[in-house]
Amino acid sequence: DSTGFHTMTTSLWMSVKHLKPIKKKDFVKLHATTRTKTNTIAFASISMKHDSPEFREHAKQIKRLEYKVEDWVADAAYLARQNCTIVHELGGFPYFKPKKNTKSIALGHPAWKQMIWLWKKDKEKFKTHYHQRSNSETDFFSIKSILGAFTRARNIIGQTNELLSKVFIHNLRQLCHALYELDINIWPT
Repeated sequence: DSTGFHTMTTSLWMSVKHLKPIKKKDFVKLHATTRTKTNTIAFASISMKHDSPEFREHAKQIKRLEYKVEDWVADAAYLARQNCTIVHELGGFPYFKPKKNTKSIALGHPAWKQMIWLWKKDKEKFKTHYHQRSNSETDFFSIKSILGAFTRARNIIGQTNELLSKVFIHNLRQLCHALYELDINIWPT
């Protein structure tokens, strides 16, 4: 999923577009792939790209890191046949929220057809898996409420470093939680 963080700078292009001075706060977009059991962020990136192309970059990194993928849950911004195929190739099942007018025509992507079929035929099972998406929303809420919903840095390099530091701190907190409260072994064996 992704979320925006306010910056301390304002957009000049709004003033140019409307031919009058407008102060609109800029934002930086954090894209994150979260793990459901520990609520840690497996991979994060800062970009102004749309969600679907950024998903493909995250999938490449998850494959490189050799994470086990069972389900990949995302909202309608990630709904694409190619994304379903990528999840299937990683060994998981895609649960991307379909739109009302979504067609089940596969066009060479059988994982798409399976996902749409499940969404149409067994909505309760689909909703049960799709509910895991609330983990990423919980992670974003945790980061924003504890570490702030803004960046203080003025340029994109500083903003990127600040947001990735917030993700790092969040992961440390979640791993401590997993170690002491969930009794999960976080040490490699």
